[in-house]
Parts: sequence; structure tokens; C-alpha cells
Amino acid sequence: MAKKSGLLTLLTGVVAGAAAVFFSDEKNRQKAKKELCKASESAKAFKKKLDQNPDAAIDEAIDKVELVAKKQARKIKRKAAKLVASQQPSQKKSQKS
Repeated sequence: MAKKSGLLTLLTGVVAGAAAVFFSDEKNRQKAKKELCKASESAKAFKKKLDQNPDAAIDEAIDKVELVAKKQARKIKRKAAKLVASQQPSQKKSQKS
């Protein structure tokens, strides 16, 4: 019996191909390694803080998440306002016609 191919299989192939193209360049491998090291160090530092004082570490993490969320919300609002502003003139022209 033949295997059924689905969307997940297709997406997995596309992602694997994109990763292969990305990592074929030495500069990209170095950048990825650098980012992975930074993430690893950050995780180790957080684990150390968590072991020493769990409540303070959790509060700090919550504060960081809230800060990032607020920044992203402002960014999305600006983009939405620009999109709405760019759509309004064309709507006014179509209403006059």
C-alpha cells in the first residue's frame, strides 16, 4: 500500500530544504552557532537564578515577557494604522465614483 502524502510531509520537506540552503553557507553556520551559544548561556544563567531564588527569577521573567509583549503590541498598532491609512484614500475614491 502506498503511503499517503500530506501537508505535513510537504512542509517538512520545504523546511528541511530551506535549512540545507541556509546552513550551506559558512557565515550562516557561524551566526547560528553564535546565537545558539547565546541562548544556551542565557538558559544557564536563568537556571542558576531560578535555583537561588525561584520567586525573583519568575518575577524577572514575567517582567521581560510583559516588556516584549508591549513592544510588539505597539509595533503591530503602528503597522495596522499605516495599513488603515493607506486603504482609506482608495476607499474614498471608490465611494465618489
